[in-house]
Formats: sequence, structure tokens, C-alpha cells
Amino acid sequence: MAKLWHGRGLITNIFSNSVVRSGRRIFIALVLLVWILILSIPLLALMLATRGQLQWQRSEFSGDRVWLLSNSKQAGVAWEARRLTTPAPDRACVTTRVRFIVWRGMADGLNAEYCDCYELPAANPPVALGACFIP
Repeated sequence: MAKLWHGRGLITNIFSNSVVRSGRRIFIALVLLVWILILSIPLLALMLATRGQLQWQRSEFSGDRVWLLSNSKQAGVAWEARRLTTPAPDRACVTTRVRFIVWRGMADGLNAEYCDCYELPAANPPVALGACFIP
């Protein structure tokens, strides 16, 4: 009976050690991922400073753009996000949100949100229909 009890303890110890080891590996992987993200921030800031803007397009009507705001009265960073809000076969409505982080000057009233709709003809570029309702 003592051997059987000892065997159960051995299995429990082996299982708990493997769980602890896999938990440590997951924790280390997450810490490394966060560390890589932290180290990439200066690289992105350098790219933004040299190019003036960073832009990435997800689809024809969806994308993001970050640019430097620099004039005599204000300095900061602006972010524009375009998202397709009403997908339909013959039209597309795109909501655009622009946000500003200003460290010199005033940012009151700069943030904006608007929506535009486009007609999608088969072989031609999109035709603007006008403003749409923002939910």
C-alpha cells in the first residue's frame, strides 16, 4: 500500500512540475513579446520623425495614418482611422476618425469624426455620394 501511495505522489509531482514549466515558458514568451514591443517604439518614432507620416492600408476603404503636426502654433501627433461601416454590393460608407495629441498649443475642437458614402460601379473608380449618418 505504501508503494501505491508513493506512486500517486510521484505522478502528481511529475504532472505539477510539467505544468509549472509550461507556465514559466508561457510567461517568458509573453515577457519577451512585451519587451520587443517596447523596443519597437523608438524605431517607430524615428521612422515617423524622418518620413513625417506612417500609413498602412488594410483595404480600399480601410486604413490608418499617423503624422506629425508641426506649425507655428501647435506641435503634436495626429491619427486618422478609416473604417468601412456599411458594406453593400453597390455602395460603401466609410467612417473617418481623426484624433490629435498636442504637446504645444491647444487641441480643443481638433478631433473630428465624419462619414462619406461612395457608389461602387463595376469597372470605374468609386463615385462620392456625400455624407452619411454616423451611428
